[in-house]
Amino acid sequence: MLGPPRLEAAAPRPATSGPETAILKIRLEDALASSRRLWVRGRLIDPAGPIREERKWWERWRRGNAAPLSPTVHLETRVSGGVIEAEVPLQPDGRFEATLPLVLPLARRGWRVARHRVTWSGHSAEACGVVLESPREARSALLVLLPLSYTYPPGSAQQLASSEAALALGSVLRSLEQGPTGRRPLFYLACVPAAEEKNFQAELALATTSLGWPAGNLVLLPAEREGTREALSTGLDRLRWLFAGQLEFLVLNLEPSLARGLPAQVGPAEDRALVRRLVNPEEDPWNLLEAETTSPSTAAREEKDEASARPEAGPGSLSDATLARVLSRFSGSGNHQSSWLGPRPTRAGLVPRYPLVFCHGMLAFTMLYMQLPEDLNCFSPLKDFFRQRGFRVLFPQVPPTSGVVERAARLRDQILAWTEEPVNLIAHSMGGLDARYLITHLGMAGRVRSLTTICTPHRGTFLADWFLANFRQRVPLLLALEAFGVNVDGFRDCRPAVCRTFNAHTPDRPEVRYFSYGGEVSSARVSPMLRRPWHLLTVAEGPNDGMVSVASARWGEYLGTIHADHFAQTPDAIFLRPGEDFDSLGFFSRLVEDLARRGF
Repeated sequence: MLGPPRLEAAAPRPATSGPETAILKIRLEDALASSRRLWVRGRLIDPAGPIREERKWWERWRRGNAAPLSPTVHLETRVSGGVIEAEVPLQPDGRFEATLPLVLPLARRGWRVARHRVTWSGHSAEACGVVLESPREARSALLVLLPLSYTYPPGSAQQLASSEAALALGSVLRSLEQGPTGRRPLFYLACVPAAEEKNFQAELALATTSLGWPAGNLVLLPAEREGTREALSTGLDRLRWLFAGQLEFLVLNLEPSLARGLPAQVGPAEDRALVRRLVNPEEDPWNLLEAETTSPSTAAREEKDEASARPEAGPGSLSDATLARVLSRFSGSGNHQSSWLGPRPTRAGLVPRYPLVFCHGMLAFTMLYMQLPEDLNCFSPLKDFFRQRGFRVLFPQVPPTSGVVERAARLRDQILAWTEEPVNLIAHSMGGLDARYLITHLGMAGRVRSLTTICTPHRGTFLADWFLANFRQRVPLLLALEAFGVNVDGFRDCRPAVCRTFNAHTPDRPEVRYFSYGGEVSSARVSPMLRRPWHLLTVAEGPNDGMVSVASARWGEYLGTIHADHFAQTPDAIFLRPGEDFDSLGFFSRLVEDLARRGF
């Protein structure tokens, strides 16, 4: 379930002479795309209260009547070099959705990043989001309508994870995942409470993971209780519109209240994808495989293949006749629940065993944005992307200019306050030195399973010596920080001589696995701010990313070299060169999946 980096963004409203106004935010769902259409969903959020500003009668008299609030938002979406704009209706709760015609080039990884700008009543906000796209070679897709009893009530996702019926369904879904031309796209449609959609995303992702269901796109449809059936029906219709002329659908309906009206809804219709087969809760889900029979000459062979794909009867397995009855339990009251079944190996390659801690470097996100909420650093654009897919992640903040000892202590405190489990550390730049000190000197070797460093100056960087020798007295920021008692030892701790002493007294611990990446770019691909440092470091230490050489970044098992400068490696997109195309989201997604495949 891949897909962004930043799902929320805010823009302050224009200042007025009256009371301070609230901040307008937008929250975006992962957009879905076909080869020629795009489905974008989001919501305007005003954290301080209702969107409409109330004023006293005398204020209205003095200032005049305010302009009426617009019933629509103006949406501008930029993706893959294209721009599309539309006026989109705005619902009373601030939600909006747009179905847009847009021809997209082929996405190599099945997803791409888009930037959306929403303008409403004179106020604008921007956010990045992921656009998910199905493989172009796919000819059919599997669509599963999840039951309301396991997606809507509080705590229902945990009940889904421990359901024997849901566990039995896993073998059916895994068989249906493989189509005649390769892997089928898979969509899980789930109706959730309108006020709790953000929490339900992570809970349902964890539930499907623990059940061993195949990876797919989890499409949440927020609705009030009286509108749940309509929301599921509308979501199904949107997907049929999106993939009209590109995909045919196999639909597995697990919601009993839709069984009567759904056959008429999924009938052939203009500008809608064909539903090749529909199976309702009381039917045998293996019947969906019959839709693969395309001609009488292949029927016997496909019937044999279908039979071989089904699990053999035996202890702990279910026959075809029994499976339909088991699936009918989805409509029950939950009396057929077993105890928690625990993670299964089917998707172990997608979700790491241990939580992930992303450690930032010096002068990172926390310095550029001085006042931030907790659990936010330069990796934070990954926050919703990972959490909504079942990853347990922490983004700690440490003092941006302090030395390794102080930063490591702060890092330890935040990890211990967050979880009692072992963790995987992923550290950029100086954050790798903090992590190594934490493991060796602060008693955390038993709590850290792996450390992956990205462009960390393990052997220091010549630039630290050069900077302190030539520019320290010319940088007002450093002088001001020191004058106010702010620790700026971080610059000194990155000097090669200091790092040699650090390495001698900070040996690796045998119970921890150490991995590393380096960075290298050509002069044409380096940020303008890093061009002079790049030239200096090239002469002194060889290939580098503008801040740290490849030679200094190697530590433990070296996994490869990133072709991006130091600023482009993290997903906060600060100080990028014009035209920068490094895919930081894809890099960190592959990094995490590699940890999972290694058993971490």
